[in-house]
Amino acid sequence: MLGDGQQRVAPIHVDDLTDVIIAATLDPATPTGTFDVGGPAVSTIDGFVRQINPPGVTIRHVPAPAARLLAHVVPQLTTALVGVLTADSVTDTDPDDVAGRFGVTLHDVAATVAEHVRQRRQM
Repeated sequence: MLGDGQQRVAPIHVDDLTDVIIAATLDPATPTGTFDVGGPAVSTIDGFVRQINPPGVTIRHVPAPAARLLAHVVPQLTTALVGVLTADSVTDTDPDDVAGRFGVTLHDVAATVAEHVRQRRQM
């Protein structure tokens, strides 16, 4: 993981984001403007990784300064991407309220991913 793992995230389920975009695009009754859309649960990135993996998962961190240096030798890892991945990624608004304006009920991403992983491991 880039950074110290304490950056806050509020992952949004891809289906929820898709539903918001479709409603905003096709439904003239939806509000206009710019909206921050995020998932319903905020956690640290380390917390999220622990939620979606089996107990005891090892999380290794690359400190932000080292990641910025790596960006100069790894073409896919730009300094802008390092900045995004080492910063908080949460909204300042109530995610359920924003999604509700578009007729969308948000799903818990961590629970969905953990269930999917559990099912795959049983195959």
